[in-house]
Amino acid sequence: MADKQVKFKMTDLNFRKNVDPEKRRNANKSIIELNELKSEYRKRKDDAESLTKLLQSEKEKLKEITAQVEEARNKLSAAQEEIDADYLPEGAQPRARIQARDVILAQVSQAETSLMAQRSCTAKVSEDVLEAERKLFEADRNINRFAETLEDTMLAIATIKELDKEKALKLSNMEEETQKRKIADKKAADEALELQEKELNAFKAKQAKISRHLQTEAKNNLSQSHKKTRETTAKIKELHDLKQQDRTEAVLELKTNQNAVRAEVASLADKHVKKVLAAKQKLEDEKDAMLAKGLNPYVEFRKKEVEDEAERREKRLRDAVEKNKEELAIRLKKEEQFFDKQQQAERAAKEYEMKFRESQGRGLIEEKNSNYITKRTSAHVEVLDPTGRAARVDPSQVTDIPDYSFGLGKSSRIPASNMKKITEQVRESLKVDKDELGEYRRLVTGVLKKAGITDDEKDSEKRIKKSISFDEPVKLKDMTSLEGLASPPGAMPGIDLSATAINFAGNELEKSSLLKIAVEEDGDMYDPSGGIASAKKSKYPTVQLSKFERDALDRAKGRHRTRIEFGTEQIAGGRQFKGQAFVSKP
Repeated sequence: MADKQVKFKMTDLNFRKNVDPEKRRNANKSIIELNELKSEYRKRKDDAESLTKLLQSEKEKLKEITAQVEEARNKLSAAQEEIDADYLPEGAQPRARIQARDVILAQVSQAETSLMAQRSCTAKVSEDVLEAERKLFEADRNINRFAETLEDTMLAIATIKELDKEKALKLSNMEEETQKRKIADKKAADEALELQEKELNAFKAKQAKISRHLQTEAKNNLSQSHKKTRETTAKIKELHDLKQQDRTEAVLELKTNQNAVRAEVASLADKHVKKVLAAKQKLEDEKDAMLAKGLNPYVEFRKKEVEDEAERREKRLRDAVEKNKEELAIRLKKEEQFFDKQQQAERAAKEYEMKFRESQGRGLIEEKNSNYITKRTSAHVEVLDPTGRAARVDPSQVTDIPDYSFGLGKSSRIPASNMKKITEQVRESLKVDKDELGEYRRLVTGVLKKAGITDDEKDSEKRIKKSISFDEPVKLKDMTSLEGLASPPGAMPGIDLSATAINFAGNELEKSSLLKIAVEEDGDMYDPSGGIASAKKSKYPTVQLSKFERDALDRAKGRHRTRIEFGTEQIAGGRQFKGQAFVSKP
């Protein structure tokens, strides 16, 4: 640079000596403009170099942060694999393991945020470098264009050479940086390859170790599975044999039971056949005896059937009457209980009303307070120590109220008379008998056994007392009313076989109930002229028969009775049968 400056100075001196002032002024102006362009170029060059260094430092930071992020992600993957490898769900695993994973996850998110910020910063610096290089290129272009317009050849050549030298130096620096970068990239690739080989070898070793371990476990599991299979097969076979044996015994038992049932059914059938034959023989004997006496067996048998039907009808009527009596008694009792409840409710309402009325006013309140104080004090007085001479008033000495020491054997301060009253009050509040021993009964068990008294007898006595003392007048009243309904006077309906009239003296309700049952069983028994108006009437009015209809009904009844008593002609194939009567068999 010193040689250049000397040459420029010599050139300026020669130029100043040999050139006219106008050209000298133009040359000086050109030199000034050239110096300005050079200073602009140097400024742009310094900016570009500083930004390039800044970009290199940002790239190094980016590389470090990327390595940190990759390392954190690897740690997170390892922690997550450990959690996923466990058979338990994530919520049931140790808390320390989950917390360590969460810490690593937070570190990864923080590192990723830093990486994004560094990337944006690096991108911004890279844009600034490109902008500085563009401005440097524009400054270089301006110098070249200005050198082409210079009239001084020596100055133009020197300027162009200087620019070329700058360009060559810059190119050599770029090539050197490119070479260094290639070497660094190659070194990093070799290191990465070596690291990958190491990791691959470690993974292979780990995989081989795990494979050997899993193979051992698989062999053990297979042997255990075979063992369990053999045991299960043996158990299944044993259960099958037991089931087969039980089934065989059940089949044999069923066969035995079938034979026994068949024999029993055969014996029962034989007895039934014998019984039927005996009944037939008895019937034939009775028929022969009736024929020997000159009686019609069919008429006699029919009379017997009618008598049996009358007896059954009488029994049904008696059962119905008894059932109606029971229902009536239950209904009466329920009604009485209902009325009693109503009366109790009314009495309670009246008592509440009276109490409410009485509670209005100061005098009643004062009277109640006075009565309460009189009742609670031992001497039954309203004022304690009216003269005011006592040093103090002890509640335990003037009242019959138990204190905290009652029942602990420490109530010596309470007088004996007050203690007796307090004990009676406590017994009444607990509803305990005076001779009840309570928890001290276990101390006199032997004495009670010697006396012949047991817990069952005592409980039974209590129950008897309770049942006797419960509403005795009402129960006697109910029993008296039921006894009045138990045996009413009069003849039982249905004895005369026709049951056309009811002679049932007593309650009219019982008559109507009996008539209702009879009408339900046989509709023609109801006689509107019978005089029983309390019976349930039909929905439709009874039709009065004419004289012709009544005569026709009487003739039909006569024919029916004649067929029952004397029978009808037996005609088969146009011929009348006149032999001995018999029961047809299909």
